[in-house]
Amino acid sequence: YAADGTFTGDITFSGDVFGNFKINSSTPLVTAGSNVTITTAGNGQMTINAAAASRLLELNPAKDLGRRLDNLIRYPDLVKKLAVPGGETMTIPAPQDPARQISVQIIPYGDGQSLVIVRDITRQVILERTRRDFVANASHELRSPLTVISGYLDALAEAEELPQSWHAPISETQRQADRMTTILADLIELMRLESAEGEAEKAFVDVGAMLRLIEKEFGARPDSPSLTLRLDADLALLGSESELHSIFHNLINNAVRFTPADGRVHVSWKTGDAGAVLAVSDTGIGIPEEDLPRVTERFYRVDRGRSRETGGTGLGLAIVKHALQRHNGRLNIESLVGEGSTFRCHFPESRLVRGEGANRVIV
Repeated sequence: YAADGTFTGDITFSGDVFGNFKINSSTPLVTAGSNVTITTAGNGQMTINAAAASRLLELNPAKDLGRRLDNLIRYPDLVKKLAVPGGETMTIPAPQDPARQISVQIIPYGDGQSLVIVRDITRQVILERTRRDFVANASHELRSPLTVISGYLDALAEAEELPQSWHAPISETQRQADRMTTILADLIELMRLESAEGEAEKAFVDVGAMLRLIEKEFGARPDSPSLTLRLDADLALLGSESELHSIFHNLINNAVRFTPADGRVHVSWKTGDAGAVLAVSDTGIGIPEEDLPRVTERFYRVDRGRSRETGGTGLGLAIVKHALQRHNGRLNIESLVGEGSTFRCHFPESRLVRGEGANRVIV
């Protein structure tokens, strides 16, 4: 150890990164605040900031000499990513203190080398949890008074003695109350998805039947664009029926809202690469390229004025993203301004039901 608490040696793993390790030659390192920076070479050599590592990962060269790394960090997903690094960031509990949360990013570089960056994100996690709890509690508390207000507005609107000059203001107030109710419902759903642990259940869901019902709902609306379906009847999903309905409904709702009455919306459900794909394409206004990375953020709107006019909450795509993640899926978006957009939901093979099983009816 140096005077500043920085370990001045390498830790070498014999064989691969899961082998035994020993102290190697002296190489000064630089302390990176609360970060732990680890580099591993193709021969298994790893350089680590020992002062931060002892705090975050509970690695102690003097005590752990000769032990296996996968015995020191007993988190299966992390062990898998150490074997096949892909650059993704994951959050795990600290090995010896589950109350602390650490983020781990394993980045491949060079010839068989990897850079592992570990950060203590406990404070960020606590702040995020506090934010979610506040939004969830506020949303629930606002529902009751909003229900009362909506009830009185409905009674006023139906009152025969209501002066004519009051009809327009009351109607507009009702519209805003309905919009607020929708926002609260979406907020509660989003908070539920964000706080849910693990994957979604694996109940049988008839995707074709669900999409046909959604088509009827939007097809009956005035000034809706042409809506067509192309479905693989022999393909169903294992998942949460309510969450899958939320995914499909939000995507089709967005396509209909941002496509003119003389435009087209096409929905397809078919087998794709390594799974199945639900695609919603439209000939609407499109999304600027610079906005594409942000459209799944909460309350992010490309065209705020139009979104409010059409009743949007700015939460639909955030709900889609989180619900898809719970189904091991991913969202891909392609769009050109003035030509339209295509949203594709990719579902893995593990979530699919094929053949006759996809046509069964659950009673």
